[in-house]
Amino acid sequence: MSNSDIEEYLVSGVIELRVLEQNGKPLRGIKIRKFRGSSFDEEIRPYKITDSGIVVYWRESLL
Repeated sequence: MSNSDIEEYLVSGVIELRVLEQNGKPLRGIKIRKFRGSSFDEEIRPYKITDSGIVVYWRESLL
């Protein structure tokens, strides 16, 4: 068992940030991998980092 397996077992939530390529352009994606005790959206959603914080475009999907 690796350290990351142990860490994921211990925490209540895991959020994964990804960079995907679409038509030669990098796109930032966010995905919830685990959220203990609650249902959650399993799609990879695009997001943008702005001066005000992180904006997730929940109506769009990257895959």
